[in-house]
Amino acid sequence: MSEPFDTKKPDESLYNTGVYNFEDKYKETKYNDEIAGILKTANYEAERRRAKAIAKQKARKRRIYTRLSIVIIALILVLTLLISGVVAICRGIASLAGGNKEKPDIAQLISAADIAAASYDYDKAMDIIRS
Repeated sequence: MSEPFDTKKPDESLYNTGVYNFEDKYKETKYNDEIAGILKTANYEAERRRAKAIAKQKARKRRIYTRLSIVIIALILVLTLLISGVVAICRGIASLAGGNKEKPDIAQLISAADIAAASYDYDKAMDIIRS
């Protein structure tokens, strides 16, 4: 048997032909806005995590450079002290073994005699020059 009446739903009836359903469009827009908000939040969180990771890397590098520079400065200081100690020891050994004493320079003798003469000790100045 055929049905005498149209079996279309009331929304699809003659009353709704060519009319835009605003409620469905509002729901669609609302869902799109929610999805966009979720995506925006996800992008924000990803950017924040990425920035935080970069900041941690920079801080780590800064700590490494600081520690490394302290170690290098300490090594330079220790090497300087060691070298100056070795030089002082070598000079001490050379002065103990120094069998050959050099004669004082004539210019040194004259300057010593001038100093003695300036202090009115003429006898001492004469002895310096005679030596």
